[in-house]
Amino acid sequence: MKLEQALRVYDELLRKKRRESESLEKEYMDRTLEVVKEISSVLNELEAKEPPSKVDPTLLKITLRERRAYVSTMRKAIDRLSSMEDLGKRLQELSRIHTGHGRYTLTLFEKDVYRINKLLKELGELYAEYSAKKASIEAGLPELHISEILQEIQTVRAELEQLERELADLKEEKLRLERERTSRVGPGEELLERKRKLELRIRTLETEVRSKASKLQKPMKRMRLPEAEPFLRSSSYVLEHPEDFLNLLEKVKPRLDGKYRKSAEWLLKNLPGKEKEIRELKAEHERLESEVESKAKERRNAEHELAAIEEHLMGIKENVSKLRKRLNSLTEELEKELSVLGKVVGEEVEPPGERFMN
Repeated sequence: MKLEQALRVYDELLRKKRRESESLEKEYMDRTLEVVKEISSVLNELEAKEPPSKVDPTLLKITLRERRAYVSTMRKAIDRLSSMEDLGKRLQELSRIHTGHGRYTLTLFEKDVYRINKLLKELGELYAEYSAKKASIEAGLPELHISEILQEIQTVRAELEQLERELADLKEEKLRLERERTSRVGPGEELLERKRKLELRIRTLETEVRSKASKLQKPMKRMRLPEAEPFLRSSSYVLEHPEDFLNLLEKVKPRLDGKYRKSAEWLLKNLPGKEKEIRELKAEHERLESEVESKAKERRNAEHELAAIEEHLMGIKENVSKLRKRLNSLTEELEKELSVLGKVVGEEVEPPGERFMN
């Protein structure tokens, strides 16, 4: 029998098994709910029943307290039952409630507790019957995962093909890097020296401007001008917002005297030119820095890319080895499942064709 046909037969048997399981679940859940209804009725009677007269007060107090706990916890437990699986999980809980609170409630309400005990046993018997029949249904049809195995085989093969393409590309890249390695050099000393001189000039100009400006922070702080707050927080404001700062200086200059006025006048006269020079120097520095980094990167690539490629090659080879082992394992697993499927459908099942495997 061809695999496609065998899988259709298996799927139909699987659907039949599920229908049987669902029917069994419904039958036993209906019976369970009938018993639960009886338990609920007995609990209602127990809750409403008057205790016998002439009972020791201490015993009466303990028994009534335990009755309340017994009825409340038992009712909550049975109200939560919604499936046979749920019943199986709650049988122990029901037993603990019955044993724990029921033994004291039994003292004055023996008949009711015994009725509930009988009904709880009935629930246990129902679950045992259900479990045995469900196990019989489950045992009648083994669980197979042929479609999933075939899908994983396809995935593994696709990954192997991808890795093989990567191996070919990496080998070609390795040859290219080996050819280019000797031609790559880092930034020259002349370029680095120009960069250092620019950095020194920029620092000198910025220090000069910020030093002049910082002298004005004290008198401006006393003026309590809201527009001066950014400058008071940091003297870098002078270079970050030169136009705003110059406008601020024009505003406060009449209120300055002595050395503060001289600093303000110097900034009003020199800041535009200094700021422009700093801006131009930074642009040149950025260009040089980009050039330095580019050449440094080429050098680093020359030193490290080849090693990285070789390491990557090793990793891919390891992955290929793992995938081949996984493929062999999946193939063996598929053969076993096909053998089981053949027994289920009563015929030998042909191995999957290329359409399934590729």
